[in-house]
Amino acid sequence: MKPLIKVAELFYYLSIPKLQNSFHTLNSESRTMFQYLKRVIGPKSLWTLKVSSTYESTSSWINDDIRPLPPHRRTWGKWTYISWWSVFMFSLTNWQFGASLINLGLSVWQAMILIIASRVVHAGLAVLNGTPGGEWHIGFPVFSRLIWGVKGSFLPVVLRSFLGLFAFSFNTWYGGLCVTAILEAISSGFYNLPNNIPASQHVTTGQITGWIVYCVLNAPILAVRPEKSFLLFTTFNAISLATLISILIWSLVAAHGAGSYLSMPNASFDPATLGWIVVKGFSSSIASLLPPLCKLSPIIFLGSF
Repeated sequence: MKPLIKVAELFYYLSIPKLQNSFHTLNSESRTMFQYLKRVIGPKSLWTLKVSSTYESTSSWINDDIRPLPPHRRTWGKWTYISWWSVFMFSLTNWQFGASLINLGLSVWQAMILIIASRVVHAGLAVLNGTPGGEWHIGFPVFSRLIWGVKGSFLPVVLRSFLGLFAFSFNTWYGGLCVTAILEAISSGFYNLPNNIPASQHVTTGQITGWIVYCVLNAPILAVRPEKSFLLFTTFNAISLATLISILIWSLVAAHGAGSYLSMPNASFDPATLGWIVVKGFSSSIASLLPPLCKLSPIIFLGSF
């Protein structure tokens, strides 16, 4: 791990124009590694990693998104990070995942233990993937240069962009379904809205309308800078928590309590089948938070620690 950190420090300094010629700012171990790489790889090939620009210039190699975040923008504290993670924990998709595990045949307690175990793995991955951002306040594109090189780092950045598009599409569609349900509950006219879309498309005019309304309502939120989003997260979490607790209370009252549901055993499976169901559920739980885990570095670098 220590050599990896030193190599990361070397790339960190090579990626920042102001420090490219400040060889004396590296500590002795980093200078030793630098000299070793220069001797083995050759000075010409090594120095092609340099960014020939100044702080005033902007290019695909160096710009405000790539430079380490300035101290005045590092405003996130522990409560901001708790609020940020709570957005995912209080989401409807997270609640529905437990029901999906029970639908596969697991008992309530088996599903809860599986989800808790997957969240422990998430925590470990979050610490490992967020360390570059917390240590050097650099984002994902810069850290990718460590593994893929300066030009090769475009590949993981493009892949991460596609992952973000899929996650955004999935989440906005889910939000649109929620808006559709709200509008149908408020307006009988919207509930009886004629569907002009073929049934083979598995989508209705009302759902498309709800999705558009959701996107329009969310558009102003995109203008909020990340360092000023604490109030936004707090508001969302308060609304989500109150809503989900209300749904829980309503469900328990309507069903006259949980009854024997909590003590209900899992479906009758042979050990091999049960094991594969656990593996499937665990993998799905890990995958559910991959998008935020992949973008942790540009989130952690907002920290004031």
